[in-house]
Amino acid sequence: LVDVHMPGVSGIEVTERVRKLKLKTRIVIVTMVSESPFPRRLLEAGASGYITKACPSPELLRAVRQVADGRRYLAPGIAEAMALEIVDGSGQSPFESLSTRELEVALLLARGQPMPLIAERLSLSSKTV
Repeated sequence: LVDVHMPGVSGIEVTERVRKLKLKTRIVIVTMVSESPFPRRLLEAGASGYITKACPSPELLRAVRQVADGRRYLAPGIAEAMALEIVDGSGQSPFESLSTRELEVALLLARGQPMPLIAERLSLSSKTV
């Protein structure tokens, strides 16, 4: 289980590192962020599952078991939102073109986090943010 917003290193970064090292570790992302493009980005990075912290305990167990069996798991609401984006042809989000780190900064800014706190949390200088 990997949280997207861990201090010092992000869940996206951890997921990408695991994939690059070709480890057989399966990752289930657990986060408060359910809006696009985060779920898609993490699945592309190598995550096998994606659930929100608000999910009930039985869903968490189902996700872990399904991923442990070699399958993928998406929380139903997230899967529906991703499917509707495709069906509705809503196009690409402007966030799609951002790098992993830029996306993390943008989402933290959107959540109202001050720049010095974002810099500290992501181990960046304030000027970089």
